[in-house]
Amino acid sequence: MKLYLHIGLPRTASTFLQNDIFPALDNVRYVHPKSQANRTIGELLTDQNPDWEGLKLLKETTKSSNTVLASNEGF
Repeated sequence: MKLYLHIGLPRTASTFLQNDIFPALDNVRYVHPKSQANRTIGELLTDQNPDWEGLKLLKETTKSSNTVLASNEGF
């Protein structure tokens, strides 16, 4: 699996990308910033201990695609 992270800086059109562009990409599983799976990715990136439910959800969310894109200004 390939995991791509989009970390948007202020005033760089992140909201437009998250709402209009990323969901329309073919063959990419997009993980929206407000999803539990996205929060779990953030916890893993910052060495916090994600809960087991979040990890199970992340596994289910990402197993349907070889390419995953997560976007969050808070990463």
